[in-house]
Order: sequence, then C-alpha cells, then structure tokens
Amino acid sequence: MGQGNHWRKADNLLLDTLKKEFKCTFDRELADLVGMTQAQLSQYRNGTYNLTPSFILSIHESVGWPTSRIRDLHNRQLIINSRKGRSKK
Repeated sequence: MGQGNHWRKADNLLLDTLKKEFKCTFDRELADLVGMTQAQLSQYRNGTYNLTPSFILSIHESVGWPTSRIRDLHNRQLIINSRKGRSKK
C-alpha cells in the first residue's frame, strides 16, 4: 500500500455494484438513492453494520432489485473477505 491509501473507502461488492449501475459518483448519492444517511451507509461499507432485512428491503424498494440479487452480492463479499482473512495468516 502506498502513502495516502488510508483514505480509500473499503471495497463492498453490493454498494459498489449499486453505485456503478445507478451512476452514483459518491456514497452520499447512493445513500440518498437507498434511503439512508451517509453515515449509515459508511458503517455498512466498513463492516460496522451487517446486512439487515430492513436494508435489503430498502434497496429492493428503492431500485427494484430482487432480494436474491442483494443477498447474493452480500454473500459474495463475505466469501471475498474470508479469503482475505486467511491469506493474512
């Protein structure tokens, strides 16, 4: 990691896919899109909050994605995170 990378937002497959598909430049725009505050979205992105049924429903109602797609993207991120954790040992 180079100097200055500590400000980079954590990768999150679900949020990054939403941002790309709905052409949101910033997490603030994404938060508005899915009906939450930027702080809540940041806590989800950084792993402080877990994916909850209300968050799944909020995304579903806001953008029309099937709940199965939302859960799949989240589960794929969990797999990625678990592999990263194993490689650090």
